[in-house]
Amino acid sequence: MREQAERFTAPSEEEEDIEVDESFRNKAFLPGSFLHLRRNKVEGHGVLLARGTELGREIALTLTSSGDMWEHYVEDIMYSIPRFVPTSLAARCGTLPTPATKGEHSARVTVLKQVREMERKLEGALASIGRQIGDLYPMVKSSDPDEWAQVTLDQAIQLIPPARKLDDALHGLVLQKSILDRYKEFTIASTYESPPTRFLARPQSHVDTIDAVTNMVRLIGEPHGPIQSFAAKARKIISAARERDLESWYETPSSQPVDKPVFDSDDITILTFLRRALRRIRHIQHDPYSVGTSTIVKAVGMYETPVLEHTVRQLLVEVGVLAPWQGAETEVRGLTSDYPLDVKALPRVEEKHLIRSSCAGATSIVDSAPVGPDDLYAKDPLESVRHDFGDMPVYVIDDVDAQELDDGLSIEPIASEPGSAWVHVHIADPTSVIPPTHWIAARARQMILTMYYVHETDPMLPPLPQLKDLSLGARSARGKPETVLTFSFKVDPSGQFADYKVRAGLVRNVRRVSYGQVDRALKHEPTMPRYPFGNARAPRAVDEVPLGEADVRNLAALKEVADYLWNYQYNRGVFNYDIPSASISASPLPLPPSPSDMAFPHEYRGFPSLTYSIEDFSIYSQGSRKIVAECMKAACRVASRFGKDHDIPLIRRSQARPSAPSEEVLQQVVDSRNSAMVADRYLALALGVSPAPGKYTLQPEEHWTLGAPRGEGYARVTSPLRRFSDLVAHWQIKHALLPSCPAFTLPLMEELLKEQDLKGKERMKTMQMHMIQWATKFLYRWRHDPQFAGKRREHDPLENLTARLVQEARFAIVDGYGIAKVMVPELAMEGRVVRLRKSVEKYKPGDALRVRLVELDNPYLSNLNFEEK
Repeated sequence: MREQAERFTAPSEEEEDIEVDESFRNKAFLPGSFLHLRRNKVEGHGVLLARGTELGREIALTLTSSGDMWEHYVEDIMYSIPRFVPTSLAARCGTLPTPATKGEHSARVTVLKQVREMERKLEGALASIGRQIGDLYPMVKSSDPDEWAQVTLDQAIQLIPPARKLDDALHGLVLQKSILDRYKEFTIASTYESPPTRFLARPQSHVDTIDAVTNMVRLIGEPHGPIQSFAAKARKIISAARERDLESWYETPSSQPVDKPVFDSDDITILTFLRRALRRIRHIQHDPYSVGTSTIVKAVGMYETPVLEHTVRQLLVEVGVLAPWQGAETEVRGLTSDYPLDVKALPRVEEKHLIRSSCAGATSIVDSAPVGPDDLYAKDPLESVRHDFGDMPVYVIDDVDAQELDDGLSIEPIASEPGSAWVHVHIADPTSVIPPTHWIAARARQMILTMYYVHETDPMLPPLPQLKDLSLGARSARGKPETVLTFSFKVDPSGQFADYKVRAGLVRNVRRVSYGQVDRALKHEPTMPRYPFGNARAPRAVDEVPLGEADVRNLAALKEVADYLWNYQYNRGVFNYDIPSASISASPLPLPPSPSDMAFPHEYRGFPSLTYSIEDFSIYSQGSRKIVAECMKAACRVASRFGKDHDIPLIRRSQARPSAPSEEVLQQVVDSRNSAMVADRYLALALGVSPAPGKYTLQPEEHWTLGAPRGEGYARVTSPLRRFSDLVAHWQIKHALLPSCPAFTLPLMEELLKEQDLKGKERMKTMQMHMIQWATKFLYRWRHDPQFAGKRREHDPLENLTARLVQEARFAIVDGYGIAKVMVPELAMEGRVVRLRKSVEKYKPGDALRVRLVELDNPYLSNLNFEEK
């Protein structure tokens, strides 16, 4: 039992990524609850005795049926039966590993008797439902053998009725356990959602492929089995690919398909199986791909064990069926290229979900007929109420190579109030063209946001001719006015809002300027990105619009307002951490794709040129970027106020104050701030000060970090071209501006809120993991550059690294050594220090360690390991 407990409490790869449903937390995370726990493929049952926090994360202490105490996180709770034993009885059990008194011993004996009785009931219920659970997959799987389907736990409960005398709570637990254990047929719908109550039914073709490879594995002992046949072909291709990789190291990327088929039908089954094994998993279920992938990779015999996801990816690249630059998707379904988005099949907003189904005056883009489900607005629904800002300059400040231009700024002095001015934040207006019932809206809802990859951008809004003028500046460049949604505010010198307005607007004088151009006009020397490995990108040459004296005065006035807003937050004790972020850029683009037919693998040569840059948070707290950031934050606060004042539900973002052992401790961190409002993160870690988790809500709750007080709130509205929640906010706000425009009902908004929370987290994690994988590629190529084989580089940043602990060190029982999660500022990358030299108790959050990067033996790693020097 000791080993099981150690495996359960060992570090888990998915730590900190999982969002726990708030209502579940409030009901389940209570002393006296019966818990079903899963972590690291270990499960257990017990009663929760106590709860608390550790570095800002909720933790629990559970007495398990074996009599052991397990300390765990709330996300490890799969199922809970509240009030299983009285809270008073749980409290009498104590919290030490062994009872300290006879009373504690007696209380634990009483609790354990009830836990073991529940386990007996559970065992019997599992046996009785075993005959029915096999019927669930045929009932819920998609009729299309290549499509996924979803089933919720509540739906499963309706489909599989409980046995006689089995209460609802126990039946729900039995079904959840049974579905999790049928991992060949079902996988959890989200690796970020806890508890798991939504499940994906695998396509029948996937189940068939898993069965086919399982049968091949059984034939592994035969000399001419299908896996051995594939392995023989693969070895020749891999050897040639490795030679080609070295000889073309400095070439421009290219690919060439082979002349004739290389792989037969059994090989295609194996390759399909391996491609589907590339997906993010959570270790609360067994993996139906693990045995097959391990057997196949070991049969090929050209890779180190243990077989991990990056090993499988390297094999697929080296046999030519996956492009070396194609990212391994981090979602549960695998590579997105294998699951193209069918926009016509997406569920759309129905009339019953709208407060009003159409806008007055809106007509089809094709003719004068009413708007249909596939029609865009031919006439602006808010044309009659738009405020014309005339020739007022609108400054669109962004990077020189930015494509989706969402926002612009104007400033309007108030003649009757010397020193005061209105700031107008003009936002691109895609909802002047796109109805909420259109398939484009359904597509945006599915994507949640634009995905920015190193090798390509996947825009939330499709590049259709009808949408080409949505980016600010596109129409005004041709002398035509542009529709915008404008959020205006007046700020006094204390940084408080004196007044605000929200209007549908028209702007005509749009001036696109770069951050650098504004900084030069304001005589500000900005902090620039760092390039630790050299090869700094030269600024792209662009034709800049000349800035006159009036423009400089306007920009200086905008800076003054930004300073007011900034100082308001500073005076409230707000702080941020200067956590650096790494970015990889590649050229030339586009890159050759993966083969569409795996029977004809591609021979790839070369690799794109990569640049590794690092940006600090302080870049966004000064000069032109500070102007834009502060005005955008203010616009989002204005939007939330407008929603509250007009009683329209909006998706808001909230975050409470950081948690700290005491106000005095929190003040120490506040006092460590510099002029950029940056506090010492490692001092905060050492003192036990942790940021509160951010969350989505329909209520105007506080967003402490961004300066939005409770009762005002913060609703994102400034990026409707690349964030779905901003599009939703625009539709909602327009209903208040002109009630004939449609708005979403409260039930739909609650549904969209949950989608935004889960999908948004998944998409952001995908982009984060994508960047980490490209950074790892860069470091691999830096380490293995043939030009420096056996030589020492004159300048090598990897020889001078410092790691700062960001969590408590833990002992990894599976690996047999201590590990610590760290941030390495010189690389702006998080990773792990492995094989700690001292006992884990000697390491504390915030500690600094001199480290070296562990040798990179694979270009497709998704994490970095370091060792102490």
